[in-house]
Amino acid sequence: MITNDDILDLLSSAVQSGTGVRLAVSGRSMGPSFESVSDIQVVPCDLSGIPLGRLVVFQRGGKWVAHRVMWRRGGEDGSVYLTKGDGLAKMDQPAVQSSEIKGMVSSLGYKDGSIVDLLSIPARLQAGWIVSRYWLGRFISRFDTGPAPVHPA
Repeated sequence: MITNDDILDLLSSAVQSGTGVRLAVSGRSMGPSFESVSDIQVVPCDLSGIPLGRLVVFQRGGKWVAHRVMWRRGGEDGSVYLTKGDGLAKMDQPAVQSSEIKGMVSSLGYKDGSIVDLLSIPARLQAGWIVSRYWLGRFISRFDTGPAPVHPA
């Protein structure tokens, strides 16, 4: 009998062979930006240089998860990645270890049949903007003291 782990191992082997795999997506963690996405192309990635904003696929709880890299800590041999779904308020916990990453998302397939290359310059700029907007919002929230006091006239 083929188990879920067997299937994930086969998918991982296909990605690492260089051919990549196209997978159907489900879930809501990527929020409205993935609402019309039907599938993703997962390809191998160089773990020593995953840029911020890139969508990576990692294994958690017997399934593959595609989330955005928001920050990276550590060196080439043991990096830890802070990842987050675009539709989620908080980072994934615990942080993603290099060994958990199965590949990166190179393209999105939409329900209307169109495909968007995530390695194109416009897509990379958009990914950078998403990460920057998140960190800027976190920084500004440190100074938020709540609503201004109302003084009676």
